[in-house]
Amino acid sequence: MNYYQLMPPENDDPDIGIAYAPEGVDALAHPRNSYDIAFTLRDGSFADLMMSDLGWRLFSDTATAIISSFATQEDGLQWQKTRVQLGDESRTYSGIWFARAAKVLDSEQTRYVFGTDIIIVPCFDGNLIGRHQVFTWEPELSSAPIIVSEAIRDVLLKSGCTGMFFSAVKIAPK
Repeated sequence: MNYYQLMPPENDDPDIGIAYAPEGVDALAHPRNSYDIAFTLRDGSFADLMMSDLGWRLFSDTATAIISSFATQEDGLQWQKTRVQLGDESRTYSGIWFARAAKVLDSEQTRYVFGTDIIIVPCFDGNLIGRHQVFTWEPELSSAPIIVSEAIRDVLLKSGCTGMFFSAVKIAPK
């Protein structure tokens, strides 16, 4: 099975808005903390994946349900419900986060910044990645990379979810 990094479109689609938190919200706020934030959508329209000024990835109810239906206990997937408003319209979204790091990196083939543990190009262990459907290796970051299985990617695409781009990740042979 293949895996993909899930992210906003590469071309910064001008039709997809960015959700902004109200003034006074801590810029380092993480979805794992129970914030009651009503984001305001600016410069575009609603999409199934939207970025926020806090670095949160906000998923529509449709995308949240699809991803959740595949997630395994080992993935550590969590959601923080929030709202996004555009004028008089308000929609429910969920900020994604993970309770733990997935131990799936191939340390020999992953490229790091010299002398650090900062990852430049991840490579995943083909024997370990198969236990996961959706994960990250950096759960402490609200903007940590999100990796999804091919099965999740295919259903998100077939359902017509918007605001998403998928880039194949490197997997070391088993």
